[in-house]
Amino acid sequence: MDYNYLMQITEEIFKTFLKCKTKCYLRISGTVGLQPEFGDWERFLAEDFQQKCSQRLLSNFRQDECFVGTPSPQEIENKKYRIVINCVVQAQRVQSHIQALERLPSPGNTKHNYYIPIRFIPKEKITAQQATPTQPQLILNKHCAECEFQLQCHQSAIQKDELTLLSGMTEKERCKLHSRGLFTITQLSFTFRPRRRSKRSLSKPNKYYASLKALAIREQKIHVAGKQELDTGQTPVYIDVEGVPDRDLYYLIGLRIQAVDSYVQHSFWANDLSEEKEIWVRFLQTISKVENPRLIHYGSYETLFLKRMKARYPEAIEDSILLDRLIAECVNILSVIYAHIYFPTYSNGLKDIARYLGFRWSDTNASGSSALVWRSKWEFSREPGLKHKLLTYNTEDCEALERVSNAVSQLCQRETEEAKSKKNEIVYTETLKRESPYHYGRNKFSILELEYINKSAYWDYQREKIYFRSKPKLKRVSKKSTKLRNKASRVNQTVQCLPPTCCPKCKSIKFFKHSRHNRIIYDLKFGRTSIKRWIVKYDFHRYFCLMCKTTFFSKKKCTRSKYGSELTAYIIYQIIELHIPQIIVVKSIEKLFGLYLGYGGTHAQKSDCANFYKKTYEGLIGKIIREKLIHVDETKVSIKGEGAFVWVFTSTEEVFYYYTETREGDFIQNLLREFKQKGL
Repeated sequence: MDYNYLMQITEEIFKTFLKCKTKCYLRISGTVGLQPEFGDWERFLAEDFQQKCSQRLLSNFRQDECFVGTPSPQEIENKKYRIVINCVVQAQRVQSHIQALERLPSPGNTKHNYYIPIRFIPKEKITAQQATPTQPQLILNKHCAECEFQLQCHQSAIQKDELTLLSGMTEKERCKLHSRGLFTITQLSFTFRPRRRSKRSLSKPNKYYASLKALAIREQKIHVAGKQELDTGQTPVYIDVEGVPDRDLYYLIGLRIQAVDSYVQHSFWANDLSEEKEIWVRFLQTISKVENPRLIHYGSYETLFLKRMKARYPEAIEDSILLDRLIAECVNILSVIYAHIYFPTYSNGLKDIARYLGFRWSDTNASGSSALVWRSKWEFSREPGLKHKLLTYNTEDCEALERVSNAVSQLCQRETEEAKSKKNEIVYTETLKRESPYHYGRNKFSILELEYINKSAYWDYQREKIYFRSKPKLKRVSKKSTKLRNKASRVNQTVQCLPPTCCPKCKSIKFFKHSRHNRIIYDLKFGRTSIKRWIVKYDFHRYFCLMCKTTFFSKKKCTRSKYGSELTAYIIYQIIELHIPQIIVVKSIEKLFGLYLGYGGTHAQKSDCANFYKKTYEGLIGKIIREKLIHVDETKVSIKGEGAFVWVFTSTEEVFYYYTETREGDFIQNLLREFKQKGL
């Protein structure tokens, strides 16, 4: 362990590490960043909150029982103080500043003193991140808005074109792309393939493609996937709500209502929680005067606001039908954009898209985090300038929402004149040509010999075709092995599924056969001294009820899996009992029984088997908990290069295993909360 770094660990460094590993690394290395307004105010709030809490804590004890500072070891040994404020604790070469310590009574007749640390946090909702000892990787997250290194990290990520710039991508998705050799947005952009959707899938929502987002950023053009409709109603009302999430307080409601040739802006302000109901009433009164209104918002925050206020102040609602219609018919522009319209921005946030469309806020650093700071400062000082900044910010958010909504509406209506004039800036995915899947752009080599080697890498694929032409025998063998996967095998047994006795919905007996179906189940059949392939064909019908117009199948329709239970048991036996790798199991089944499971075919079998035995596993847990004695132990394992732990719980007869990512034993208290040790 490097003690040079260990000596520099302070309380501030520790708190920074919980929020962002990169920020912690930069602070330890001495890098100086631009201190944002959020960081200064958060530090002021923490210090003020700590001072008030310390005074309140000291007021609960006698003066001779309290100490401010670091007491001597003799005073601690003599149990002189019950409360210690702002003490410094040191062990070897590690030093920590603790805000408060409280001494608890010693259990039994022991002489030891038990102190519990107390930490003052000026937030009602506490979140933290678990840390690992690995070197930090640059990952942009929600904490960036309040960090002094935001500009530095963002510029570094842009220079490296890192995937962390895509805010909608999770860490798991980034790791998966890294395992495929994709590390930049440009590389990811070349992986997008335009797909033609079948008629059956048209009713399902579009899938979001991070590769299409990367393509839009690379080409700096708007890409539209599929067809989407946007109906804003006769009178669109753009709404933006500001609140304090920690306290579930809504203090500002902004409305932008379209008139004949202009817009009317309304801003309803609440000084504190006691005025929240008042602004809700004013909002309802204003919206009731609008002819056929439809609320337009961005994200789910406003929808949650409407539902909470409806439940919080039901007595203030005069027209519940209107409110229910507004909630049911409100339009979330973000849901229209998601998976349909890909702007060349790193995120789908309102700020990024509106700025791309040319909108500018009067305060260039305006954001949701800034609004929280302004509101908090206003509550302390009641300065009119801060209230004006919040009202202006909310008004401009409504204006930005209106601009984004109009742009999305034009993109949904493809034949508008404005859309035609911007034809070079808008790309529809159905018009894209499928690019070659063998490269991510044209490679440029500094050494000509490397270009020759790169071209030769394709020879392995061509070699098989050359063998086909020169070796007739190899050609026949290759065709035979290729047909093995697609050849329809002979059915060993045909099962006719019995029809139902009545309609499962209305219990009517007036139904008829609607269509005929069948399903092939691939399985194994075990004899006393043999195993052979066994294929079963299930014939069943789909029925239509004349009374309730419902379609249904027979109750004894075959399972959804195309593999039988005996084949699944054989696979699990080889993987778990014989410790055979899954890829070898797949090859052996294909070679011995002519059944091709495909790549990853055993994963589905393991999942089905786990679900099947879930009740058995839970039964084992319940049976062991009811025993008189339980033995518990753990062992460390390695899964894909990462450490984890497997816990073993056993009684005199049963045993079960429990997997955890860390060695923390907190889960044992919940797992064994019903266990009571009995006399032996």
